Amino acid sequence: MNEPNTFRAGDTVKWSEDYGDYRPSDGWSMKCTLSGALTLTVTAASGAGQYDVTLTAVQTETLLTEGLYTLAQFVERGSGDDLERITLSTTTVTVLKNLSTAFKGDTRTHLQKTLASIEAVIEKRATQADEELSIAGRSLKRTPLAELAKLHTKYKFWVEEEQQRERIAKGLPAGNKILVHFR
Repeated sequence: MNEPNTFRAGDTVKWSEDYGDYRPSDGWSMKCTLSGALTLTVTAASGAGQYDVTLTAVQTETLLTEGLYTLAQFVERGSGDDLERITLSTTTVTVLKNLSTAFKGDTRTHLQKTLASIEAVIEKRATQADEELSIAGRSLKRTPLAELAKLHTKYKFWVEEEQQRERIAKGLPAGNKILVHFR
């Protein structure tokens, strides 16, 4: 099976399948259906003993939304009462956000935003020694710098973990190893 397991809404997606027992030359045609939040069905093109599947950018942009879909690939031959239909495979496909329309603003993750906020507070507080103020009978307590430093360490670690998972998902090295070469 050559179908993708992940793609983005708005992208063109192509793959080919060779089902030896169900050749186009024997009258078979192949269809693919993505079923999830929405449904998209396409008929594969026949070529050189295989089936070529194309989901156009317009189809994936307008007919699919972000989420999990079941992809079923099946062949058909004949029509009416003589219709033969055989499901050849089913798998789960993840459709990701359409990048051209999904992000309108801050695209950082929750962990990245929180780390940046902690760093901003530490930066502002670096010149302020007071952790507690009283003005006109009202008091204000600030988070101690030691506590902010602990939070910073935790969130920095979590952001680095998140980035490593993202790199691994892309097939890249995690980026957390230091290699040493001795001569």
